[in-house]
Amino acid sequence: MIKEESKTAYFKHTAQEDVTFMEYLQYFRLCRRVLDVGCGTGWLGKYKKGMFGVDIDAGAVKQAKKHEKARVSSVDSLPFSVGFFDGLIAKDILEHTRDNVKAVKEWRRVIKKGSLIFISVPYYKSRSFYDDYTHVRPYTKKSLTLILEDNGFEIVRFWYSCSLPGMGLLNKLFRSRRLPLIARIVAFVGILRENCNVIARKI
Repeated sequence: MIKEESKTAYFKHTAQEDVTFMEYLQYFRLCRRVLDVGCGTGWLGKYKKGMFGVDIDAGAVKQAKKHEKARVSSVDSLPFSVGFFDGLIAKDILEHTRDNVKAVKEWRRVIKKGSLIFISVPYYKSRSFYDDYTHVRPYTKKSLTLILEDNGFEIVRFWYSCSLPGMGLLNKLFRSRRLPLIARIVAFVGILRENCNVIARKI
C-alpha cells in the first residue's frame, strides 16, 4: 500500500498545465457534462462547470469534490450509464492502465455519439515515462491513433507537447491561453518531446 504522503506528486499541477488545459478546453466549452478520468484533486473543475470526476484514491476524491462531482472508481469500469457525458478528458491516465483497450472501450461507452475525448500520454522517448514505476506503456502517434480508431473513434487533432522552464508562469503573466510558439516548435521537431495529445470523436 502506497503511503499518502508518497503520492503527493501525482496530485500536483503546474502553471504550464493550467495553460495546456485552457488550450484544449475550447473543444468542451459547449458540453454540459464532462468526465475527468483520473481526476486527482479535481483541479480541472476550476476551469469548467459541469465536470464529473473519478479516481481510485479516496483522499484525492475528497479534495476533488470542491471542484467536481467526484467519486471513487476505477477508470475502466465506470459507474455511469451509456451516453451520460458530452465529453471526456483522460490526462496522463491511459499509460497507467493494464488493459488499455478495455479502458478506451469503457470511455467510449459513457459518452454520446459525436462527443469528443481528449487523451494525453507520455511520448515513448520521454524520460518522464520511465521515471514513474506505475507506468505500464508509453505511446507513439501511431499506437495512440490505432487504439482509438480500432475502438470506435475518429481523430480530430493530434499534437506533441513539451515543457520548458518558466513557460507556464510566462503564459500566466501575459494571460495567454496557448502554449508559446517556441514550445510548439521544440515539440514538433522532436526536441524535448514529452507528451502525445489527441482529440478524437466517437463515431
